[in-house]
Amino acid sequence: KIGVVSTQEAVAVVVFPGLVAQPAECMMNAAHTYAPVPTIPGEDFADRDAANGTHIVNEEAHKSRLGAIKMFRRIRLDDTQNFEMTSVYGLAIVYPQLARSAGWPLNFTMTAIRSFLYLSINVIVQLTFLYMISKEEEVMDAFAGQMYLCDLGAGVERCPDGPGCIGPGGTPYSAPRVYPFGQWTTRNFVRDSLKAIFPEKTDMINQNVDPGEYGLESYKCRLMCCFLFMVSLTSEFISIMNQLQLIYALPNKAEMWFQYEPSKPNSEVYVKLAGMPLVWKAVNCFVVLLPKILLWKLTCQAGIRFLLDTSGIVDVVANSVALGFILSVDELIFENLTQQDTKDIMSLVQGFNVQLDEKETDGDHSEEHMLENYARNHMNRCTLDNSLPIKLLFVMFLTFVFVAEYYYTHCKLNDGVFVPKDLYSPSSVHYSILRFLVPQFVPEEETGTPIWRMPSLNSENGTES
Repeated sequence: KIGVVSTQEAVAVVVFPGLVAQPAECMMNAAHTYAPVPTIPGEDFADRDAANGTHIVNEEAHKSRLGAIKMFRRIRLDDTQNFEMTSVYGLAIVYPQLARSAGWPLNFTMTAIRSFLYLSINVIVQLTFLYMISKEEEVMDAFAGQMYLCDLGAGVERCPDGPGCIGPGGTPYSAPRVYPFGQWTTRNFVRDSLKAIFPEKTDMINQNVDPGEYGLESYKCRLMCCFLFMVSLTSEFISIMNQLQLIYALPNKAEMWFQYEPSKPNSEVYVKLAGMPLVWKAVNCFVVLLPKILLWKLTCQAGIRFLLDTSGIVDVVANSVALGFILSVDELIFENLTQQDTKDIMSLVQGFNVQLDEKETDGDHSEEHMLENYARNHMNRCTLDNSLPIKLLFVMFLTFVFVAEYYYTHCKLNDGVFVPKDLYSPSSVHYSILRFLVPQFVPEEETGTPIWRMPSLNSENGTES
């Protein structure tokens, strides 16, 4: 019997053997039975009649599929893109074009000028924050004798016999003896002070006063926070790429962004993205988006370095959230410094559809054409976006790149474990702007004798070397 029934009936043999005799009747009489879903392209939304070999179109399934195609097509073709309308970046791009379209009236012109003032304030504030964070990590921590964390204490559960079980103080790691850098330096200070006051009791003090070791509390938590931090920054990068694509897609001519028909009664005024002169495109790319890309890159570097040098679990979780505030300064300035009229006009600006070259009306083709052509070319096409989680892979790639840069710059491999490189005292508190912007081309100063070097334990006599 299976050899002569349809595909749907063959499935019924496996799931409901008692329904094989009259499948069509059972599908009509069952109170809560849904239409069968076709599994073979040649039998799309049809039930084969075993008696005469014809196809009986399932109208409900056909309408459902047609509705899904229309919905997908409408979303795709009506997917307009817009600039950041709640940010000083979007304000600096949009408002000069609004002033141009309005004939450069005084109020629009002054707002356009103020938009670049707000943009400058935003860039200065964000650069200052990132500069101070980098100076803290590169200069001030070195004066305090704080080495880069790398993987110190990451394998404490394998100690005392595993690799990487020697701390920066030269003693073996153990879980009760791991402290953040502030506590560790304080405990070392107390021990050294007692030895200075009572030099004759140095051996007793070394035996009874244990400062512990500086190291990580959780390697996995630190890495997870770096990943989540990059997730928040990836959306910013995608936004930059979308704005570059939008600038490229806009026509290279001075079109009017205000659309109004005074001859028609009760005509509405529309504000919509339109053509932009090539000169303004160049200005927006170099003056607006290029600083935004630079700030994004510096935020990634400074943020990852700051998180990887945070040893405490609670501290690294809190810092991963707090660092995202730096990239929200542009929205903070827009919300609190711009006038309400400016914000209202920005909210009225409609986006630009980059898919206009593909747009067609629903009446141009029949339903059969939409089923066979559009579904085949768009909904059933195997693309990278459909088959792979592109954004997730991109976040993982960015996390790997910036974490690897930290380890390559500040750490070295010792006995299979990444430990900090030798620490040198800075010559001054000055932190070069060039070193901040392009640290790859301006390396750290390494003059004189290092103030700290990773100790090791002599394998034969167990003494520090």
